[in-house]
Amino acid sequence: MKKLIYKALTFFSLTGVALTSCQSTSSEDYTQQAKAKMDLGKYREAISLTDEALKIDANNHDAMNVKGVAYFLLDENSKALNTFTEAIDLDSTQYKYYYNRGNVQRKLSNHKAAIEDYRSAITIDNSQYEAFLNKALAEVADGDANEAMEDFNKAEELSNGKDKLVFLHRARLKMVKLDFNNAVADLEKAIALDKEYGEAYYYLALSKSGLKGDPDEEICSLLRKANNLGVNEAADALAKYCQ
Repeated sequence: MKKLIYKALTFFSLTGVALTSCQSTSSEDYTQQAKAKMDLGKYREAISLTDEALKIDANNHDAMNVKGVAYFLLDENSKALNTFTEAIDLDSTQYKYYYNRGNVQRKLSNHKAAIEDYRSAITIDNSQYEAFLNKALAEVADGDANEAMEDFNKAEELSNGKDKLVFLHRARLKMVKLDFNNAVADLEKAIALDKEYGEAYYYLALSKSGLKGDPDEEICSLLRKANNLGVNEAADALAKYCQ
């Protein structure tokens, strides 16, 4: 799971900048070494390398961002939050710094702060669907269902309908609104993208139950599929409704 999170948190590098100072080159070299350690899951070592980079160049915001992601993946969220804030203070033009800080804020259940960070990220670059998706998730947690639905729709558009998470989470919001027909449509799209998506089978069973009432064989079959794919809630539902 941490590997997947890391892949979602891309880093900005200074590779394209002409570096003439030995000091700056050394700072960048440490940053690149830190990124290599991140790829190996060696987050503590990555932090040590970013510290070396920052000793040489205290304005190396790229190193600061890498350090923040390392703290995030170590679940040291207060440190991650402070580090991303420092990166933003050094360069407030970078989409990813706000996006990354928004992810920390959301993890800490600071939903309004997360929404503001995602909004800042989108202002800088409105082509990244992940910011709309995560903003929508923060809005759901904050109780703003209408804004969340708009952001889920935008995330679907920008992702060209290729991210199963968009469909799953939008379907869950539609279920809250008792819009079971459209929830079913979203969940079927999620399953079309991933035939082994246990959560989608589980919520599809619930959505169909919302339409039909008492569980029938189709719903029980979906619950069995979800259970076989490791969804614990499906086991409870099977025991209750499908004996």
